[in-house]
Amino acid sequence: MKVIYGKVQKLQCVDAIVGELPKLRSQATATALVPMFAESGGMGAAATLAGVNGFPGYYIHFYIDDVEFYAAFTGVFFHEGEDVYVVYDEEVKQNFNVLAILNKNNNLLGMAVPFGHTVAMSDKAHNKTALIMGGVMAIGSCSIMAYFATNMHDIFESIYLYIYAIIFSFVLPLFIAYGIKKQFRGYAEESERIYKILGINDIDALNAEINKNHLKPYEDKETNRIYDDVHNYTEFLNYEPQPLVDDRTD
Repeated sequence: MKVIYGKVQKLQCVDAIVGELPKLRSQATATALVPMFAESGGMGAAATLAGVNGFPGYYIHFYIDDVEFYAAFTGVFFHEGEDVYVVYDEEVKQNFNVLAILNKNNNLLGMAVPFGHTVAMSDKAHNKTALIMGGVMAIGSCSIMAYFATNMHDIFESIYLYIYAIIFSFVLPLFIAYGIKKQFRGYAEESERIYKILGINDIDALNAEINKNHLKPYEDKETNRIYDDVHNYTEFLNYEPQPLVDDRTD
């Protein structure tokens, strides 16, 4: 993962036509797209890249010096010739390689899907989801099993029935939820690396502000569009950009 600073060149908003999207990798840990979109022929990407709220889908293509970038954002919050920081995966070529873009002129930071959540946020969200999902399924299954158990004359059969109900309706969903939590925790760890490489070192303070909803989505006044993946993180930066430094490696 690298961060490069320079002027945006050859900026294009390319229609997200399924057959013309860059080939998606099967592993998306350090790319802009989640695995469910990988190797899908671009269907997921076409639906994700700004193809919401009645607007057509597109992806962003541009250069800084001789480095080529493909970005998946809900909108463009920087302009041709503007100096920006780009966090990207240097190993990805001709593919979605942009993880984040920092626009110092407008004090905005965009995080590519599925990045943005901190580890604390990810754990809290998925712990709650897992418990709710497991609890609801357990209650529902036990209710159904209770109905069938009333017609059973063998007490041991009823006990076995309840045990199976608890295992398959509560324990199994928890294992599934844990797998999902582990995957998204990996994205959250990458997100924190992205924040730190851009100079946001106080992750706890950032997390507290996000939880209090103090970070509002960016609204483009000219088009009246809201970009959910673009926020103002400038107050958390503890350094000034160094234009003489072309790139930094995490």
